Amino acid sequence: MKTVPIIMAALTAGMAGTAVAQETVAAGRIQNTFDGSGRQTAVAVPARSEPDPRSEPAIRAFIGGLQTGTVDWNAFTPSMVEQMQPGEAAAVEMIGGLGALESVEWFQHRSGMDHYLVRFENADTQWIIGFDDADKIAALLFRPAPPIPSSTEAVAED
Repeated sequence: MKTVPIIMAALTAGMAGTAVAQETVAAGRIQNTFDGSGRQTAVAVPARSEPDPRSEPAIRAFIGGLQTGTVDWNAFTPSMVEQMQPGEAAAVEMIGGLGALESVEWFQHRSGMDHYLVRFENADTQWIIGFDDADKIAALLFRPAPPIPSSTEAVAED
């Protein structure tokens, strides 16, 4: 299957050059400023148990834009547009080869971004999306989903 390196580069550029909004983390450490010892104090923050409400519509809109040749580049940060727009033709070809969109399923939130399993007629893909403080897409990555072994294959390997 073809890959679209520009989208992976855009993720890297988006992560390095743009602060992705991180609403929660699973756990963290902060400096204890009250005792002067310089010790770190663990702080538990509840992990997100549901997706960012902007994520799924943004993924569907991007896929739809690639399928129709009408990507809304205003939804992205300027650095993402700069990185991704030159690879648009390759992405259009790749997404077109995947067939009809069947489902978009959120499965986790990690490092400030939502992770999705996106099923097409001809392939399953994984998508990662994150937003900046201005609600612009600051990170976007998609790749083929790894195969899920059947229960008989898992037993045979043991």
